[in-house]
Amino acid sequence: MLIDKRAILQVLGSLAKNPKLLNEKKYSLREEDFGERFYRILFGAINNLHIMGRFGTVDGIAIDNFLSSYKEQYEIFNNQDGVPYINSAIKLAEEDNFNYYYERIKKYSFINYLTLRGMANTELFLGVDGLAHNKNRQKEFDSLTLADLTGRLDKIVSEIKVEFEINSTYEINSADIGIEDLLKQLKESPDIGLALQGLMYNSAIRGARKRRLYMRSAASGVGKTRFAVGDACNLAITEYYDSKTQSWIKNENTVGVGFITTEMELSEIQTMILAWITGINEDIIKDGETNDFEDELLAKAAKIVKESTLEIAYISNFDSDDIEAIIRKLHSMYNENKVKKVIDYIFFDYIHSTPKLLFESSSKTGMKLREDTILFLFTVMLKDLSYELNIFIQTASQLNGS
Repeated sequence: MLIDKRAILQVLGSLAKNPKLLNEKKYSLREEDFGERFYRILFGAINNLHIMGRFGTVDGIAIDNFLSSYKEQYEIFNNQDGVPYINSAIKLAEEDNFNYYYERIKKYSFINYLTLRGMANTELFLGVDGLAHNKNRQKEFDSLTLADLTGRLDKIVSEIKVEFEINSTYEINSADIGIEDLLKQLKESPDIGLALQGLMYNSAIRGARKRRLYMRSAASGVGKTRFAVGDACNLAITEYYDSKTQSWIKNENTVGVGFITTEMELSEIQTMILAWITGINEDIIKDGETNDFEDELLAKAAKIVKESTLEIAYISNFDSDDIEAIIRKLHSMYNENKVKKVIDYIFFDYIHSTPKLLFESSSKTGMKLREDTILFLFTVMLKDLSYELNIFIQTASQLNGS
């Protein structure tokens, strides 16, 4: 098992000195990341004490008191001079360099994870089983980030899929196969999807149909996200207020909807949803300037949202694997739920490049692709996914100034 004892000391020291680092989403640590049992016990103690409400420094005495209730762990802690070790780690901790040492621990943990599964002894990882004895290889390994390592694994998996034609299914049929059945099916169930907003738009696309990917294109600031939220509400929200008739209207035949946002957080999407349901200007809702009647409308709207199946996922820096995973999660989360509806309708905010998406393309293909090619491949992924899962996906793209 490969470990970096200096990095472990620095990370444990920084966590003991400032346990609030454990709350930061960008850090994801597990006991397994620390390799040897002694270090895993120390991390577990610091983490548990923090969960129990300790926010100040977790020194050796605090850990000693905590572990004293656990005979086996306490014996290992004492046999390896746990109290002086952690107190020394706190003194030596370079909290400003926490990111660096965290990255090193995760890299070694990644390699150990693959080694345990018989996957690390390949040129892909520079022959990492011999890293400790090869200074040149060690230097090369040190220059790689965790993202570089996982990218290499992605590349190998992609090459295997291409080599063995995994997920490359096709069939060839005569044009007349099943054509009579198709005509009967269209008579009984016309190829028309659920209604979205706008008569012209619905006429052009024939509604939200499964196994279809739709894309709106518009310039920046036109309201692509707002349009998408409106369409999502039109499919998912069970009831809305009609200001013309001053009455609540039941929305028949609602479905489960998932909305993936990449720029706006949950609260920003929620105010759009409330404005759609009530017809109240969103700025008035945001400014808190609603009157008593509008407050009643909003209170009921909040209950309607709870009754509807509308899930919001937020991710800012993403690649195609992230979005595919989110879509699969949304689609499967209510399969056995009798109250909520299965999510077969997905809205992805809009297609744009991110650092992670650009890196993914270069790591998988081994070459630098143009941005428009990367976005095209991402769109193809969405289209393929809509067909595979038998779902509807709608997204948008941004036009340039010309």
